[in-house]
Amino acid sequence: MFKPIGVNYYVNSETNRFESIYYEWRPLGFVTKSGEFFEFNVQHIFDKLDGPFEIRDEVVIPIGEYWNNRLEMQAASFRGRKSSAFAEVSWGGFYTGHRTAIDIFPTYNIDKHRNISGRWIRNYVILPEGNFVTDEYGGRMMYAYNPKLNTSLFGQWNTEDEEILLNFRINWIPVIGTDFYFVINQSISTQNNEIKIERTTILGKLIWRFVI
Repeated sequence: MFKPIGVNYYVNSETNRFESIYYEWRPLGFVTKSGEFFEFNVQHIFDKLDGPFEIRDEVVIPIGEYWNNRLEMQAASFRGRKSSAFAEVSWGGFYTGHRTAIDIFPTYNIDKHRNISGRWIRNYVILPEGNFVTDEYGGRMMYAYNPKLNTSLFGQWNTEDEEILLNFRINWIPVIGTDFYFVINQSISTQNNEIKIERTTILGKLIWRFVI
């Protein structure tokens, strides 16, 4: 699973100058017959800041052009098993300093109707402007009544915003080609060790496909 090179870039339509460029090549990678995979990637990243970037309170990245080299490893087991997991670790340059990131995503299929998963993302950031660590925790529960009706509940909390985000969704397919979604989004603040309900959003969406 060798990848010679992949390139993504963004050009400012007004100045016609590069704003960001992302190169990646994969010297090593494989997929097993049982569905597991492994990747080792080498990345080269360019980002141009036209203004100061406050990445965290009192930690500001100055204006400039930044080229950073990063290494990344990914591994995962086959999702079709009763339990599976995905893991990623990356490390290397990050603007004026260094960042190490860890991403772990386990999944457990209870039965044909029920599925649960969790996620933990941690960033260790070392900069001349200041060092910090961020954590993000998430989890999802899914229940499929049948192939045409399923529900899910997703929750997420991070140490940066100190905010819980909840998402409840129902997806119903009355006939093939038609989808109905009912969604409730809830934001809960946990700042100052207090739980405070903030924003509640309720959405409904109907998609009806037809041929003319």
